[in-house]
Amino acid sequence: MKKLILILIIICMLPSLAGCEHAGTIYSNYREVEQLQLIRAVGVDLDGEDVRMTISSGERNEGGESMLLSRNAESLATAANSLQDYAAGQELFYAHTQYFLFGQAAAEQGIERYLDYIERSTTLPMGISLFVVRGEKAETLMTRSGDGQYDTGQSLTALKDVVNRRGDNHIFTCADTARALSENGAALICALRPATLEGSAFTSDTKAEVTAVPDGFGILRAGRLVGFVEPDEALCAAMLIDSGMSSIVLSDADGGLITLSLEGTDVWLEPTWNGDGSLGYVDVNVSARAKLIEVSQYHDTADHELLDLFGRLLSQELERRFTNLLSMENQFRADFLGLGDMLRDRDAQRFDAMPQSWNELLGNVDFHVNVSAKVGRTSDLKSSVSVDGEGEFGDSGQ
Repeated sequence: MKKLILILIIICMLPSLAGCEHAGTIYSNYREVEQLQLIRAVGVDLDGEDVRMTISSGERNEGGESMLLSRNAESLATAANSLQDYAAGQELFYAHTQYFLFGQAAAEQGIERYLDYIERSTTLPMGISLFVVRGEKAETLMTRSGDGQYDTGQSLTALKDVVNRRGDNHIFTCADTARALSENGAALICALRPATLEGSAFTSDTKAEVTAVPDGFGILRAGRLVGFVEPDEALCAAMLIDSGMSSIVLSDADGGLITLSLEGTDVWLEPTWNGDGSLGYVDVNVSARAKLIEVSQYHDTADHELLDLFGRLLSQELERRFTNLLSMENQFRADFLGLGDMLRDRDAQRFDAMPQSWNELLGNVDFHVNVSAKVGRTSDLKSSVSVDGEGEFGDSGQ
């Protein structure tokens, strides 16, 4: 019986073993690596009524140069077809594309058509990272940040690693953005700006003119770019989204500067309800812990009163930034921070029973920001290092 079953299995497998030419086999979509040009980054701009699509590849093989092409067409799909015609015999392969960049003008017109294209695409992944280029075209950044050996994708990979480690921004995927727009009608997108390499140590080794650096967030409402969250406030948005760990520079009481490293942050909302079930105001409570890492003037960091002062200065600065950020929710009438979801999690029954919906309230929500911050030291030194040759006991030993 076992032999009979084995024979039947072998008979069933014979058609699939007939060779690469057989239609419907696992080899029907097989391509030699040498036939493929892997596309790493895609950019979209407007050119009159046309869509202008720019693509950038990584190195095709060891020692090979990256490909950079741009074409105009009526739609993204037809632009992709046109690019294939100019691909010098290489098949453009998008399954490993990591980055999708919008020029500012294209994002202001609306990105939902492009999100829809990615979602329907059989090759572009929904996990692709999205960016908007502030004040520029995506093509400009992609063209000026590559030199044949170094392409936009490499620059964005380095940037993504830094953002994830530093925590003062956040990079959203196509899936993240599509979900936020569907559920909240608004979303954030990581904003970039081209930063010149002129005068840097890299200019002698590369022909690239710029690199991409994070520059806050773009605000999307109903799929259109309507404004930007500046880098200062972007840190507070990151606190609501994720950890929000970063460095922050403050002015001390003596006119100097102190640099703090945020070690831990917590943000939670407390709604206050009126007697008729309407929303009164929302307390936005922030707890922050930071370490002192740099001072521009001498301070005795063993002085706990001084550290308490720095904690108050940090509280004031975070309160200012959060207040500015929350005012933008009202200004644009867009819940790009997802605060409605956070309030609903606090009390779903009352939230759903409000006389006005959350979207109707946007524009007039009363936010009260309350910040508590504690500052400590980054080392176990008993006192600050002397900068004038005098030690703690007034003698440098020289």
